[in-house]
Amino acid sequence: GGGAEPYIKLEGNSSCSGPTLWRAEDVNDGDTKTVDVKRVLPPRTPGSTVTISINEEDNGLCAFPDGDDYLGTVDADPLRTGDHNDRFDAPPGVDGRGTLHYNVQNNLFQGRLDELRIYERELSPEDVRLLMTGGDRLIYQLDEAPGSSGFRNAGVDATRLVCADNTACPDSGLVGYSGQAVRFNGTANATLQADLGLEYAGNLLTGFWFKPAAVESLIPAATLLGRSAPTDARFGFALHATQRADGTSLRLIPNPVPDGPGTVGGNGGSPYTLNCLAGEALVGIVGTWGEGDPAEETIEEFFGGDSASPSIMSVGPLCVATTPDYRQWSGDPVRRGTVGGGGGGPFDSRCPAGSYVVGFEGTVYDVVGGIKLLCAPAGSPGVLDSEHATKLPAVGYDEGAARPHCPFNLPATGILGRAGDMVDQFGLQCEG
Repeated sequence: GGGAEPYIKLEGNSSCSGPTLWRAEDVNDGDTKTVDVKRVLPPRTPGSTVTISINEEDNGLCAFPDGDDYLGTVDADPLRTGDHNDRFDAPPGVDGRGTLHYNVQNNLFQGRLDELRIYERELSPEDVRLLMTGGDRLIYQLDEAPGSSGFRNAGVDATRLVCADNTACPDSGLVGYSGQAVRFNGTANATLQADLGLEYAGNLLTGFWFKPAAVESLIPAATLLGRSAPTDARFGFALHATQRADGTSLRLIPNPVPDGPGTVGGNGGSPYTLNCLAGEALVGIVGTWGEGDPAEETIEEFFGGDSASPSIMSVGPLCVATTPDYRQWSGDPVRRGTVGGGGGGPFDSRCPAGSYVVGFEGTVYDVVGGIKLLCAPAGSPGVLDSEHATKLPAVGYDEGAARPHCPFNLPATGILGRAGDMVDQFGLQCEG
């Protein structure tokens, strides 16, 4: 077995006429809780597989017809992670054990769909535009005829894949087409068909699954893109997969409690985290920057060394209260503390009114040499329009060597990293 990995055991009946409550039991501590089930196929006999979609944050029930909504399979008597990876869902630990099943949906999409691609990291708008000629590592590709692949909804057995043990299970697969499996080895290994697409009238629903251990490293975030035809270089919409759906975009996060999008800098100083308050989002940073200690610079130049590099001496978040749909700021930006040392000249880098920090470019030495914020305005209610992000002037040195981003369409809610006499490391805390 897989040791003391948690799993979810579900008991109950399904009905689309009212709330459906299932008992979720954590086998490690015996705690139980009830969760809303957004879609459950008709109950099966004990020992068989049921297909469910759980969303603790959304009380909406029966939002989709039979066979359209898939999160994965949970056996009536599930085994532990590592025994049969096709029989239940369990969030992986840091070692990547377990199998994840994801539903892919976009209720606002209309038109023809020919291709879906999943990339191993978040793609910026620039990445999307350069997708056809770029060198991003493609880890999964689907391009098949509708009705004979993952585009179909094949009913209760759609997500069932039988394999003798976890070593015999393929590394990935498609809902509704268990015979196809591709390895996440950087090669697009997909079945291609001449049929170019399927007409959707408002609902796009399909699914995929993979074993995180089959990937060289855990995917902290990924991008799922679609296009209407192979001759269309534009990807008209972006989908993200997660276990939490908001109806317009989904994110793929194998670790259900993700850290920030990444930090830049060195390992000196002490850890810090400065968060905005509840209901606030990050709209800028304030602090000081300079060329370092003038005495040290003189010594370096005297002995033939390089002059001191510019560094961020101190930094703190600028936060603003916002409406839930991000349509407008509810007040003026306020400072939420600073970290680092003194000296240098002050800076105040803030987004245009109505926009929020979604990423940054960082210049990296052993400390943080520069920060250039990326700001995005509101798009549809509750999501940010990252495609129209604004790049603020750099604070400090401008090389743009690193580009950490928050998950697609979500704002930052604070900063984190390491600091001492200056800012050794900088990163973003993201919503979600």
